Amino acid sequence: PRKRILASMSYGLLGTLLLLLPEGRWVQQRQRQLWVRPGETAELSCHTSHASNSVNWYKEKPDGGLYWIYWSSEFSFMKGKYLGKKKSQCNFSLSVSPVQREDSGVYYCSSSDFFPLFGNGTRLIVTSEYPVGHPAAGDIATEVSKKSSKACFFVFFFFCSTAQVQNEV
Repeated sequence: PRKRILASMSYGLLGTLLLLLPEGRWVQQRQRQLWVRPGETAELSCHTSHASNSVNWYKEKPDGGLYWIYWSSEFSFMKGKYLGKKKSQCNFSLSVSPVQREDSGVYYCSSSDFFPLFGNGTRLIVTSEYPVGHPAAGDIATEVSKKSSKACFFVFFFFCSTAQVQNEV
């Protein structure tokens, strides 16, 4: 009887851990590149497939490592030039203001869950001159594909899903 109880407790613990695995969950940064002039404000976005209380923001170092710069939540505050916001259950942002050339680099957001997931990164380019053919600030070209509307579900945990894809150049 004692072995049977321990075995069922082990299976119960294993089942609970499997529920916590991030399968089907993701973190997305829709902006691949963001071009901003020195002195302006850069706003980076982060979208999670599941409701989250917060996300962490990192900047890539020249050696490829990451260093932590900010924690975005509904209780955000200004930290130097950074301000993060929780815009909805699944949407977060990081504002960098005023940007300087040294702020250029790749920024990553990650979920603050037990199993952190990272976005694909947004390259912030701080320059006073845009390359020929690049849309000017404010005129950034966007491709929007509306395949379905956003839906949020509550199963054992709250998660969000959207088929509306917006890629910003």
